[in-house]
Amino acid sequence: MSKHSKKQKRKEMYEDNRLGGVFPWIDVEYTDGQAWLLWVYHVAPFQVRVEIPLTGKANETPWLYLNGNDSLLEKEEARTKAEAQYGAMTRIRLMEAHAAEIIADTAAGLAKLEEAATKAGLFGKRERRYCVTPRWRTLDETKLLTGKAQ
Repeated sequence: MSKHSKKQKRKEMYEDNRLGGVFPWIDVEYTDGQAWLLWVYHVAPFQVRVEIPLTGKANETPWLYLNGNDSLLEKEEARTKAEAQYGAMTRIRLMEAHAAEIIADTAAGLAKLEEAATKAGLFGKRERRYCVTPRWRTLDETKLLTGKAQ
């Protein structure tokens, strides 16, 4: 195994552990009497979460959460940027297409959504690595990646 692949595997392992795991997940969350369908996934090195309302106000718009920063996706500019950088709108369209099934039968609807997402290449064993990478590193990250203590 070459040094490059060892470094790459170490970096991926660090990202996975820092972000809470390898796999994306889809679930329904109940907050303040409303049901929200959420999809949590990684766009290395970030954890991204998109949400759409299942119940409650009919005019609610989708939300994008990126490492704790909330963004309402009501304007076309925000939607275009979210899709280009994080693939958020593709996931939201899939969620909206299966929302009625999930409301009727949560477990069966989530299974169908996961199946459709897997066929689309957005859900599966390991998420793809994207080119959204910071150009800076903290001292702790540098030590972990190089294996050198300073």
